[in-house]
Amino acid sequence: MAWVKTEKISNLNSLSDVNINSITLTNGDSIIYDSTSGKWINGNIAPQYTEVTGTLIAGQTDVTLNSAAITTSSTIDIYVDDTFFGVSPVGMTKTAGSLTLTFEEQSSNMPVKVRVS
Repeated sequence: MAWVKTEKISNLNSLSDVNINSITLTNGDSIIYDSTSGKWINGNIAPQYTEVTGTLIAGQTDVTLNSAAITTSSTIDIYVDDTFFGVSPVGMTKTAGSLTLTFEEQSSNMPVKVRVS
Protein backbone atom coordinates (compact mmCIF):
# COMPACT_ATOMS: atom_id res chain seq x y z
CA MET A 1 0.00 0.00 0.00
CA ALA A 2 1.27 3.47 -0.87
CA TRP A 3 0.39 6.58 1.11
CA VAL A 4 -0.08 10.01 -0.39
CA LYS A 5 -0.10 13.21 1.62
CA THR A 6 -3.32 15.12 1.10
CA GLU A 7 -3.63 18.85 1.18
CA LYS A 8 -6.31 20.72 3.02
CA ILE A 9 -8.65 22.54 0.66
CA SER A 10 -10.19 25.50 2.47
CA ASN A 11 -12.27 26.83 -0.44
CA LEU A 12 -13.08 26.06 -4.05
CA ASN A 13 -10.72 28.72 -5.39
CA SER A 14 -7.87 26.67 -3.92
CA LEU A 15 -8.41 24.18 -6.75
CA SER A 16 -6.42 24.91 -9.91
CA ASP A 17 -9.38 24.48 -12.25
CA VAL A 18 -11.84 26.69 -10.33
CA ASN A 19 -12.26 30.45 -10.60
CA ILE A 20 -14.95 31.86 -8.30
CA ASN A 21 -15.42 35.59 -8.81
CA SER A 22 -16.41 36.99 -5.41
CA ILE A 23 -17.43 40.32 -7.00
CA THR A 24 -20.09 38.75 -9.25
CA LEU A 25 -21.02 35.93 -6.84
CA THR A 26 -24.71 36.13 -5.91
CA ASN A 27 -27.15 34.08 -3.91
CA GLY A 28 -28.37 31.13 -6.00
CA ASP A 29 -25.28 30.92 -8.24
CA SER A 30 -24.11 27.51 -9.38
CA ILE A 31 -20.74 26.22 -10.45
CA ILE A 32 -20.66 25.78 -14.21
CA TYR A 33 -17.92 24.66 -16.55
CA ASP A 34 -16.47 27.27 -18.93
CA SER A 35 -14.94 25.39 -21.85
CA THR A 36 -13.17 28.54 -23.09
CA SER A 37 -11.08 28.95 -19.94
CA GLY A 38 -11.14 25.27 -18.97
CA LYS A 39 -12.24 26.24 -15.48
CA TRP A 40 -15.26 25.89 -13.25
CA ILE A 41 -16.79 29.32 -12.60
CA ASN A 42 -19.74 30.74 -10.68
CA GLY A 43 -22.76 31.71 -12.70
CA ASN A 44 -26.52 31.76 -12.83
CA ILE A 45 -28.23 28.89 -14.59
CA ALA A 46 -31.23 30.41 -16.29
CA PRO A 47 -34.31 28.26 -16.79
CA GLN A 48 -34.45 26.69 -20.22
CA TYR A 49 -38.16 27.38 -20.53
CA THR A 50 -40.68 30.19 -20.69
CA GLU A 51 -43.70 30.19 -18.38
CA VAL A 52 -47.04 31.35 -19.76
CA THR A 53 -50.12 31.64 -17.56
CA GLY A 54 -53.83 32.05 -18.09
CA THR A 55 -57.19 31.26 -16.55
CA LEU A 56 -59.89 28.88 -17.73
CA ILE A 57 -63.05 30.82 -16.98
CA ALA A 58 -65.79 28.92 -15.12
CA GLY A 59 -68.31 27.43 -17.55
CA GLN A 60 -65.91 27.55 -20.52
CA THR A 61 -63.86 24.70 -21.93
CA ASP A 62 -61.00 26.46 -23.75
CA VAL A 63 -58.16 28.68 -22.58
CA THR A 64 -55.80 30.23 -25.12
CA LEU A 65 -52.28 31.20 -24.11
CA ASN A 66 -50.18 33.46 -26.33
CA SER A 67 -46.42 33.79 -26.39
CA ALA A 68 -43.73 34.18 -29.01
CA ALA A 69 -41.98 31.26 -27.27
CA ILE A 70 -44.69 28.86 -28.45
CA THR A 71 -43.85 27.14 -31.74
CA THR A 72 -45.34 24.14 -33.46
CA SER A 73 -42.36 22.06 -32.27
CA SER A 74 -42.32 23.36 -28.66
CA THR A 75 -42.43 20.96 -25.75
CA ILE A 76 -45.29 21.93 -23.46
CA ASP A 77 -45.59 21.04 -19.76
CA ILE A 78 -49.04 21.84 -18.36
CA TYR A 79 -49.84 22.74 -14.75
CA VAL A 80 -53.10 23.60 -13.00
CA ASP A 81 -53.67 25.03 -9.53
CA ASP A 82 -53.47 22.27 -6.90
CA THR A 83 -57.11 22.79 -5.95
CA PHE A 84 -57.88 21.26 -9.37
CA PHE A 85 -55.69 18.18 -8.79
CA GLY A 86 -56.37 15.50 -11.40
CA VAL A 87 -57.79 17.90 -14.01
CA SER A 88 -56.00 17.53 -17.34
CA PRO A 89 -56.68 18.91 -20.79
CA VAL A 90 -58.71 16.74 -23.14
CA GLY A 91 -57.31 18.53 -26.18
CA MET A 92 -54.58 20.88 -27.31
CA THR A 93 -54.02 23.00 -30.43
CA LYS A 94 -50.56 24.48 -30.90
CA THR A 95 -49.68 27.07 -33.52
CA ALA A 96 -46.85 29.57 -33.79
CA GLY A 97 -47.38 31.99 -30.90
CA SER A 98 -50.53 30.38 -29.51
CA LEU A 99 -51.65 27.37 -27.50
CA THR A 100 -55.30 26.46 -26.91
CA LEU A 101 -56.03 23.92 -24.19
CA THR A 102 -59.43 22.25 -23.97
CA PHE A 103 -60.69 21.02 -20.60
CA GLU A 104 -63.94 19.65 -19.35
CA GLU A 105 -66.12 22.49 -18.10
CA GLN A 106 -65.19 23.62 -14.57
CA SER A 107 -67.53 25.25 -12.04
CA SER A 108 -64.95 27.84 -10.97
CA ASN A 109 -62.09 29.74 -12.59
CA MET A 110 -59.01 27.53 -12.96
CA PRO A 111 -55.47 29.00 -13.18
CA VAL A 112 -53.38 27.31 -15.87
CA LYS A 113 -49.62 27.52 -16.37
CA VAL A 114 -47.49 26.03 -19.12
CA ARG A 115 -43.75 25.76 -19.46
CA VAL A 116 -42.63 26.07 -23.05
CA SER A 117 -39.27 24.71 -24.11
